[in-house]
Amino acid sequence: MAETAKTTNVFCKLPSGIRFPLEDGDVRLVGGNHPEAVVGFGKTVVKTDDWEVVSKRYSNHPAMQNGSIYAIANANDGKKEAQVREKTKTGFEKTTQHDKEQK
Repeated sequence: MAETAKTTNVFCKLPSGIRFPLEDGDVRLVGGNHPEAVVGFGKTVVKTDDWEVVSKRYSNHPAMQNGSIYAIANANDGKKEAQVREKTKTGFEKTTQHDKEQK
C-alpha cells in the first residue's frame, strides 16, 4: 500500500488567493472571496512538504508576515484561528467615500 502524503491546511485572506511557483509546479491558495471561505479566509489543503518550501522561500512576503496567510495542521483549529485573525488587514479592503476624503 502506498504511503499517503501528509497535508497542511493553509488559510489565505487575500481576496483572489495567491500562487507560489515551485520547481515542480505551483502551490495555489484560494482566497477570501472563495464561496467556502471562513471569516474571509479561503482554505486550501497543501502537501506538507510543498508548504515547508513555500513558507521558507516566501517568508518575507507581506501576506505571510502580517498573518493574512497561515498554516495549521487541524482544519477546526484553523477556523478558530481565522476568527482570531478576522480583523487582519490585507491592503485589499473595500474603501468608502469617507475613507477617500480622510486622505
